[in-house]
Amino acid sequence: MGIGRANVSVMVVCAFIAVALCLTTPVRAQTNHSGQINADQTWSVSGNPHIVTSNVTVNMDVVLRLEPGVFVCFNQNTSLIVNGSLRAVGTSGQKINFTSTKDTTGGTPGVHDWQSLKFTASSVNDSLVNCVIKYGGGYYSSGWRVAPTIDIAGCSPMMCSSALREQCRR
Repeated sequence: MGIGRANVSVMVVCAFIAVALCLTTPVRAQTNHSGQINADQTWSVSGNPHIVTSNVTVNMDVVLRLEPGVFVCFNQNTSLIVNGSLRAVGTSGQKINFTSTKDTTGGTPGVHDWQSLKFTASSVNDSLVNCVIKYGGGYYSSGWRVAPTIDIAGCSPMMCSSALREQCRR
């Protein structure tokens, strides 16, 4: 028995649909970050997840803006150090997430997975609005002292409608 003309037509249509689905299925992006930020930047949802592979420092007079819905995922013992300005303003429906890479790429996230959001005395006009901050407070390089998940030194970042979850409980 040979393949009938109707069966060939069905197979061609199925192959066409399969190719169309492959071409229209979005590929999940990943954007890696490390080192110094020397000019204003915006991290967008299209770059999710944003992976902090080693410490990221926002230099003085520089603004880092995070769009609503952005996921910032930290490798172990990494921090975002703000000497300039961090503007993380999410919405109630699209929160900005600061979390462990294990939370989005596999593995079991846990307390102390990454270190801190560090706001230094030179940082200004910082905003954390509608943010969720999870699994931070890692150990300092000496290994004996736990870093605060949000480390504030001589500045006043605004935090509103945000939550700290899965943090060290003492």
